[in-house]
Amino acid sequence: MLRTIPISGENESRSVAVTSVVISNDTPDAATALLDHWSNGKLWARGTDASLVKGWKKLSPSEAWVCWQQHLASRKSIASLAKLVKGEGDAELWSLDSIQNEALTAWHRNLTKLSEKSRPARAEEIEATIIEPLAEVKSGSGNGCQIEASFRAVSIAWQIERLAAVTVAADWWRIVAELLDISRSASLGVVSDDSNGTKAVVVTHLAGEIPLVLSYLLPELTPTRSLRDEARHALGEGLLSLTDGEGMVAADFVTVLPMLAACWTRARAVGSRFKKNCWSASAETQYEWLVRQLLRMTRADGQLMFADAPHRDWCPGVITTALALAGDASDRLAAVTRHGKAGVDAPGRASAAGLPDATVNSEWGGVAVLAGGWSPDATQVGVTYRGTSMTLDIVARGKQLLKGDWLSHSSAAGTPLPITGHWEEQCWFSDDEIDYLDVAVDLAGGARLERQIAFLKQDDALLLHEVLLTKLDDPQPLTHEAHLPLATKLSFVPEIETRDGLIVAGNSRVIAAVMPLSLAEWRTDTRPGELTTTSQFIELSQQRMGQRLSVPLWFDLNPTRAKKQRTWRQLTVAEKLERQPHDVAVGYRIQSGDQQWVVYRSLAAAANRTLLGQNLSSESYMARFDTAGAAHELIEIEASEE
Repeated sequence: MLRTIPISGENESRSVAVTSVVISNDTPDAATALLDHWSNGKLWARGTDASLVKGWKKLSPSEAWVCWQQHLASRKSIASLAKLVKGEGDAELWSLDSIQNEALTAWHRNLTKLSEKSRPARAEEIEATIIEPLAEVKSGSGNGCQIEASFRAVSIAWQIERLAAVTVAADWWRIVAELLDISRSASLGVVSDDSNGTKAVVVTHLAGEIPLVLSYLLPELTPTRSLRDEARHALGEGLLSLTDGEGMVAADFVTVLPMLAACWTRARAVGSRFKKNCWSASAETQYEWLVRQLLRMTRADGQLMFADAPHRDWCPGVITTALALAGDASDRLAAVTRHGKAGVDAPGRASAAGLPDATVNSEWGGVAVLAGGWSPDATQVGVTYRGTSMTLDIVARGKQLLKGDWLSHSSAAGTPLPITGHWEEQCWFSDDEIDYLDVAVDLAGGARLERQIAFLKQDDALLLHEVLLTKLDDPQPLTHEAHLPLATKLSFVPEIETRDGLIVAGNSRVIAAVMPLSLAEWRTDTRPGELTTTSQFIELSQQRMGQRLSVPLWFDLNPTRAKKQRTWRQLTVAEKLERQPHDVAVGYRIQSGDQQWVVYRSLAAAANRTLLGQNLSSESYMARFDTAGAAHELIEIEASEE
């Protein structure tokens, strides 16, 4: 049954294609047939070296097996995976740590030791290390097996050449038959319930990498060589379907991107040995774009943004190999700028002017990276917004600040307003001074929640602004609670006399300052609202009468400046000489050290209003004050026509 994942945005007709896997269980008979045909010389592919084929039928089974073992061990034309890739480490393990499975790590170590034996392995070793894991893959049906099982199958495929030296003929052909059965039974389909990316990884392994590896390592055999076109189709279609046209995956798949990128990069390394590559020309274009997106999403510490856990050999492995295979001069310059020259072939005469933009937003995928540049200490603000959830991954000065789901709870007149729609992009803007993302989602009762994320690149400051809009006919008690996920080993320390606070590392090192702009600064002011922390979250609560509510948080990401005196004020907004209530329009003035900024937001319909003596008819406005007190505009968003 074929179903599709609905995708919002400008590419609404696209669907995410994911292979569904159904494995048959007739491999033992298939293994016997393969062994018989091979013994009779019926499996040789066209173009196989005549010195191997000539006189084959005259060999006894034992002589034929020794001949085959010697041939596999002496081939010079088939490079090992270690020789196909760049950088240090085992390419099979590029994403293993992201699975965080000690048993899987131990199993891979056992497989490697088994394939390196100088004498035949015991039957029980073959059974436990190879046959049983392949049976686990074959037991998957409909929704497919788990990532750990597919990873084992891929690793076994990569070892198939070396396993011939430590197995008897019957066991080796049984392994080949199992892998053939798995790869041929993984057929392309479309599913709609891959919320965590598991199926995308599994089917990329089974329908793409395994048949490609078999066709590469065993080109002398017709059954394996014939898999090449199927592998090219599966890998290419998967890459095209999971990316947005510029190499960015959808938000549903960012947590498994390390595993997808590792698989695609190993495949691309194999494809460098083929005349037709490992996929189509259009898929190759997407892979080239993917290299750029991987660089944008890789932090200075070498880890990929949004990944569930650290993963092995990311920069010296995947990135270095991908750059060598498909990166251009600007990509290599970006990698050198952020990570240093180790393992990367730096462009000879490239200058800083040749750096690509470090910022990206994919409306189709619901993924954005707001960034201050490519230097190791540049701030990166990662955002995913897809479906009903939004996640943050924010790194400031090389230190992870926020990571996890951005949660909120709203109510009007005591009635909860849960999310009923999907997050949608309303506005995206990026230049040398500011990156700005505006998204919105529908709430119950016709209400709407908007979030503005503004990163001031030159100032190293961040505004996270939530706006609750209702369709109430008259003012009612509005409540909003925001929960922002602190990264591990960080804590929020509230100030004693004021409502702001500091984010500090475990050793009390200041990372950033946080100011709740819509709350009264001094705690002696008893108006409701609080900025506090519980269970690794920064929590902002606010209650006011009205029809709309502004809930902004200002982050000073410069730790030196954050230690200095800071303050903020709610400004008067006037329209036709009359002061406007807080649920019509709001203005804030922020000071940190000797720098100051102003933020304006229209909550009701935009109109000609004044703020600090300046006329504004826009929906949003941000500016920085210079030393003379003049406002330097950073961004102004015109009101929509709706």
